[in-house]
Amino acid sequence: MSLADLNLPLPPLVTDAPDLGALRARPLRFLTESASRYGGLFRYTAGGWSTVVVNHPLHAQHVLQSHARNYVKQGTPDLMMLLPMLGQGLMTTEGEPWAEQRRVARPAFEHSRIEPWVQVMAECTEDMLRRWEDPARTGIPFDVERELGHLTLRIVTRCLFGCDLEDATTDFAGAVQQLNSFMSRFDAEDAVGLRQFREASQLIDTLVQRILSRRRETGGGTDLLALLLEGHPPALDGPAGERVLREQIFTFLMAGHETTAKALTWSLHLLGLHPEARLRVREEARALLGTKPLVAERVRALDFGGRVLQEAMRLYPPVWLMSRICREDDCVGGYHLPAGTLVIVSPYLLHRHPDYWSEPETFDPERFRDSRASARHPYAYLPFSGGPRVCIGRNFAMMEARLVLAMVVQRFQLQHVEGHRVEPEALVTLRPSGGLPMRARRWDAE
Repeated sequence: MSLADLNLPLPPLVTDAPDLGALRARPLRFLTESASRYGGLFRYTAGGWSTVVVNHPLHAQHVLQSHARNYVKQGTPDLMMLLPMLGQGLMTTEGEPWAEQRRVARPAFEHSRIEPWVQVMAECTEDMLRRWEDPARTGIPFDVERELGHLTLRIVTRCLFGCDLEDATTDFAGAVQQLNSFMSRFDAEDAVGLRQFREASQLIDTLVQRILSRRRETGGGTDLLALLLEGHPPALDGPAGERVLREQIFTFLMAGHETTAKALTWSLHLLGLHPEARLRVREEARALLGTKPLVAERVRALDFGGRVLQEAMRLYPPVWLMSRICREDDCVGGYHLPAGTLVIVSPYLLHRHPDYWSEPETFDPERFRDSRASARHPYAYLPFSGGPRVCIGRNFAMMEARLVLAMVVQRFQLQHVEGHRVEPEALVTLRPSGGLPMRARRWDAE
């Protein structure tokens, strides 16, 4: 007997769903209001898509893990949005090509490979903090989001690709922001946007070619780039294979710096609102880092700073939405999902589910104490996705973010600029609309 024969109902329909343009403009409001009205499963139609939102950890686990083979990225709107940027990289491929790329890259993210990079992460962060000394003395605000984007990009290029492109980070970060904005608001008739998209893509491709050229000149290495070059199939030699290799590199550049930068940005925003938590982060950093030799073990011991990051990613998950296509008819939560349905899992919603998070809009890092976190369903919290496609670089990202947050807060108090309202903007990643202007003040300046 087929699922259709069981005559299961479809999920509840949002009857007043906005059109596609309005939905793109305010997706978080629509999702939040719909979830409060319809609960763990609801559907709507926009842009020609019949869409089901799953808003329960059990349903998210069904889609992302236990029945992952029935829910694919291929054909989803967000994949089609990312393809012009990322091509055939790890985030966009399926099946055997995806599995092979992940197999090749996995060793680069083992703990034994990550630990020596702590020194590089610290050096790059120290360079950024030195630049902040002048605005700290003068009281001039600067965009923390922009600064952290440059920092995390530099860390990724040095750690994963063995080269320092500090001179190009400003241009690259600006190009990524242009791509994010254009692809999130894609309009095929926007001639100016299309031209800017092509220019940004060309700039990024040029940077990736520089990375490849430098490695081919020097050879060797044990980093991610060496693994990608070593694992590059001979069958892909030639222009087509070169393009695939560049797309793989850009995927790691993009994913490896953008999401970490946003997690740090939101963490510093929240610490600016909660000075008592900021003081705890500073005290912990002084105790564990201080003037002692910097080793990975000390970074991992930054427990409260880690909980601040986890809570920031709960409230403002950089990857705020994941989508899949249901390949074959399925049953989720007692409802029928027909083949071809677009299925959305939103960490932004799951991280606010009232059955799993008390006072979900309240900033509370203590939620992530071991005893409380272990009692929670694992799919109630998905900052790095889940299932087979869980983020391959999550350990690298958390090591980097813990260290950067500790070093920043150990030296500076960051304060919001009066009159600037911080609101989340859901583009490819979740960012503060208009950036995050803040003023820095040294602790010892008091």
